Parts: sequence; structure tokens; C-alpha cells
Amino acid sequence: MNGDLISIIVPVYNVERYLEQCINSIICQTYSNLEIILVNDGSTDHSEKIIENFRQKDSRIKYIVQSNQGLSSARNLGKSVAKGSYIAFVDADDYIADDYVESLYHLLCQGDAELAVCGYYEITEEGEITGGSNVPAHIVLLDEESFWKLCHEDQGIYCMVAWNKMYKRSILESIEYPVGKIHEDEFVLHEIVSAATVIVAMGERKYYYRQRAGSILEQEDILQRFDLIEAFSIRLEYFLKQKQYIFAEFMFEKLLYYLDDMLNGQKDRQFYRKLNEVTAKIKGTILHMWRGRIPFKLRQKLFIFWLTGIRYYRVRAIWRSLRRHGD
Repeated sequence: MNGDLISIIVPVYNVERYLEQCINSIICQTYSNLEIILVNDGSTDHSEKIIENFRQKDSRIKYIVQSNQGLSSARNLGKSVAKGSYIAFVDADDYIADDYVESLYHLLCQGDAELAVCGYYEITEEGEITGGSNVPAHIVLLDEESFWKLCHEDQGIYCMVAWNKMYKRSILESIEYPVGKIHEDEFVLHEIVSAATVIVAMGERKYYYRQRAGSILEQEDILQRFDLIEAFSIRLEYFLKQKQYIFAEFMFEKLLYYLDDMLNGQKDRQFYRKLNEVTAKIKGTILHMWRGRIPFKLRQKLFIFWLTGIRYYRVRAIWRSLRRHGD
């Protein structure tokens, strides 16, 4: 199948055990007009040797080396040199079905869309399939509102991650993944979705997502989890600005749920300093957006949080109890 040049960007960091399978799955695609960009993010294992062996066999491979700066930096660098009309990201410890590129490209062309999403399998370190996305297999066209509905109907990973997607180059040109952050996908998702007029999604599983010990998410500590809270806060502000109040309420509840969960058993002073800092930022967002015509139910929740901060859940529980007794 011939068509537009498609750039596949693969950030590589100390994944020699899985790298060969990942690259093989890309060079063996049924769609051949590819630019394969491998960004070595300062690997200290044998990843470079593996890449050099593939470079000798396939002229479509572009190899870039940088000092270790993290996944976001590697994605940004790969994106900056990409020449393709469309871009896809594959993590170096994952792999893709042989018709992954062809399927997503066909979806984009068929729907005249800027963003295509497919289902994924979850696999162990040894490659055993343990689960995956659980969405209907049929193809659907989505606008921004429909996408967020799908995202919030228990399909968070399916929608949120950078992989399992193909992007029209134009919607990524102004996007920069935040360097130094965990959960970097969460920070930019709303920008990508906002830039896409039409999104096409299918449930058929074409991506193999490896869950392994030692991954970034496995190694994150309690303070790094504040990155996720920050991303949620940014998206809450976005929804409030867009007057998408149903999604704003969902985002607010999710944000508070994670904060409350992080509190369990915490006594570290550094944690509470960070918690106070984050809480102050969320209060600032609420105050800044307060003049909007926010529905009463959401306004009530935001006001209680603005007054009480992280004690929100306890105060709300007392409030509900008083209301029940008063009925």
C-alpha cells in the first residue's frame, strides 16, 4: 500500500530485552512508506548496537542520540525532525500488529480525520496477553465532546496515552510534551483533542502494551504522582473555560479522589509542602474561573473545596449526613 509518508517515533532507553521485537514489528508493516525515527535517550545497555544492526538492513531508519532527558524530550526531538504527513509513537518495550500503520492510516483517510485510535492488548514482560482495551470493535467518528465521553466511560488509557494513535502532523506541530514530568500524555491530551476536528476510533486491538517492573510508572514515588494531579488541574481549567461542565465535574472528582488516596498514611513534611502548593494552585484556578455560569451542583463542590482544601471529602461527608438528618 502506497500513500503519504508516515513517521514512527520510538524513544529508546535501556530496553535491549524488548527492542528487537519492537523494531521488527515496525519494519515488517504492511504499509511500507515509513520514516522510522529511533531516539536513543542516553541508553547505557546494548540498545545502540541493536539499532545499528537494524540501520544496516533498513534505510528507512533514522537514528538520533541525546543525553538522558526523559520520554517527553525524546518524543519532542523525534517530532521535530519528522518529515511524515502523519505521526505515530511506539514505546520501545511494546510492539505493534503487522497492519497497525495501514489500519490507522486507512481510518484517517476514510473519515477525513486528524486523529485515529485503536484498541490495545496488555502483555506481561514475557509477552503473555493478560487483558486490554474493552471498547466496541466497530468504527466510530467522534467530535471533541464524544471523545471525552468515551474517555470518561472507564476508557482512560485507551484515550489518554500517546501510543495506539496516529496523528495528522498539523495537530501536533504546536504540542510539546512536558519535559521532566511523569504522565506526560495527560498534560497535552486536551490540546491534541481540541486541535482535531474529527477523531476516528476503533476497538480492534492492534497495539501490544507491555506492563513491566522497572517501567517509569512502576518507579514513580509519591511526590511524582503530583504530576498527575497537576495535569488533572490543567484539564479542569480547560473544561471550565470551554464551559464543558459535565467533564469539568468529572475531572474535579477524579482529581480529588487521587489527592485523597495519596493522603493515606502520609507523614512526610515534603509531601505536605507539595500538597499545600498544589492545593493553592487548584484554589487559584477555581477563583479565576468563578465568574462563569457554572451549574449550581458543580459550583457548590468547587466552593466547598475552595473553603476546605484537602479536607473536602470529610467536609462533604459531614454535609451530606446533616442534609440526610434534616430531610
